[in-house]
Amino acid sequence: AEGGPFHDPAADAAGLAALRRAVEGSAVELREVPAHLNDPAFAVAAAELLDRMIRTRREAEEAVDTTRP
Repeated sequence: AEGGPFHDPAADAAGLAALRRAVEGSAVELREVPAHLNDPAFAVAAAELLDRMIRTRREAEEAVDTTRP
């Protein structure tokens, strides 16, 4: 966060660029949130993504569950 002990925009930009390169062309989804790690907006975005992943997995498992009528 700006003014915080780890605030380093150059390092942040370099790290994000490295992440983008690392996931490019893969099945990994990189979601960029314009917020710092301790910002409530980041927490909400992370929770929403986790919820979506859990629901998608559950739906996929239910679709192939042959024990259910």
